[in-house]
Parts: sequence; C-alpha cells; structure tokens
Amino acid sequence: MNKTGQIMTTVILVGAYFTLSVASPLSMHEETATHCDKTLEDQNLPDRKDCARYFRCVYGRMVPKECPEKMLFNSAIGNCDLYYNVECVQRLEELEAPEDDLTEAIESLTGRPFVKPSKTPRPTSSIASETSIERNSFTGETSTLKFVYFPHESDQSAYYKIENGAKILVHCEAGKVFSFDLEICARPWSV
Repeated sequence: MNKTGQIMTTVILVGAYFTLSVASPLSMHEETATHCDKTLEDQNLPDRKDCARYFRCVYGRMVPKECPEKMLFNSAIGNCDLYYNVECVQRLEELEAPEDDLTEAIESLTGRPFVKPSKTPRPTSSIASETSIERNSFTGETSTLKFVYFPHESDQSAYYKIENGAKILVHCEAGKVFSFDLEICARPWSV
C-alpha cells in the first residue's frame, strides 16, 4: 500500500511487467466520495462521519443513502441494522434523567416495572444530531432526543410515538405487535 492508501499490485507477464494501482474502498471513499471502483459495484460502504448513512456503489458512482429510523449502518453485514446491533464510533453524551422521569407513567402503561437504561453511550444518527435542542413538554427538561415510544393502553398492535412533544398513534402492520423492549413492531412470538 502506498502513502495515499492505494493498494499496489504487480503483474508479471512473460517478457514484461505491469503495476496496477487499485484504491482501497475506504481511502477512495474519504478522498473523492463520488467515484468507486467497478469491483465495488452494488456494494454498500460506510460513511465515516455518520453511522446512519452509507454509500452504495452504482455504475462507478458513490450514491449516498440513509438507514431507516432506529437503524444504523452495520459494516459487518454491509447493510442497515437495528441500532443495538451496531458498534458505532459516533456517540451521543448520555443524558441524565430528570427527577420526575415518567417512571410511573411507563409502569402504568406497560403493567410491569420500568428499568432505566444503562449508562452506556447511545449511538448517534443524522436524525438525532440534526435535531435542535427542544424543551420536553412532559418534563420541562431540554433534550436532543427526537422520538419516544409508548405502548397503547389496550391494543398490542398499536403504540404512541412522542415526537417533539406531540403524541401520535401508530398501528403496526397486520400480524405484528409493538415490542416495548425493542421499540419496533415485531411478530408476536419474538416479543
């Protein structure tokens, strides 16, 4: 590999030799961010600045893509994956919960004790990082978090999405129920 991150390959033929220069996907991605080698066609490459974004190599061009909500790009599988399966270098600072932290409301909605999340750093995404700091209408505290999910009181296939203080009723696809632990709709046997 040379100083610019290119992989140097020497091919020796009878009576002559040639040196080919092939850029590695990561160095190419960092330097040009618009072109990719034909050997990377239809492959997904990580965005080094944002774990929720990635690039897809299409006809020699790096096409920017974004993972769906609650997902980050997982280099191990080359695709978007649920955020808790992804080891992301970018992290948000852990937010301290206010004293009156809605524990009772969560327990009354779910019918089970609420366990506060661990103090491990949380993965970031463009969704969270682009959100300006907003005042939470429930606690009066400021936060950069954009979405909060609560299960519906009686319908397992529905949940509430709290977005910037607005309560939105959302229904899962047919045959799926809301998983409070995973914060997604899933098959009943996987919840």
